[in-house]
Amino acid sequence: MQVGWLGLGAMGAPMAARAARAGHVVRGYDVAPGRAASLAADGVRPVQTVAAAVGGADLAVIMVATPEQAEEALFAPGRAAGSLRGPRFRWPLPRGGSTSAAMTWAWAAATTLC
Repeated sequence: MQVGWLGLGAMGAPMAARAARAGHVVRGYDVAPGRAASLAADGVRPVQTVAAAVGGADLAVIMVATPEQAEEALFAPGRAAGSLRGPRFRWPLPRGGSTSAAMTWAWAAATTLC
């Protein structure tokens, strides 16, 4: 499975690494320079943009800390929502909604990869 991973912090990094070690092609992006590159030994392919991470992905995982970061990752110009393939992308909440359920959904999707 091709996975675009946005957010490689305390939760996202080990989850992305595990998915890559499980055999999935994981393209990782984080706003902090160097986080994605630090996971290359685990098989995560570092990319420089959100579009490069999620373009052509079967699944996009967004693992960020705040609702504002999720909104930015999805809807800012050049971000995820504009780069995802239609029928496989599911976002359970309307734009501007609370992201707690979305984060739970992302966790469930990510853990099923491994």
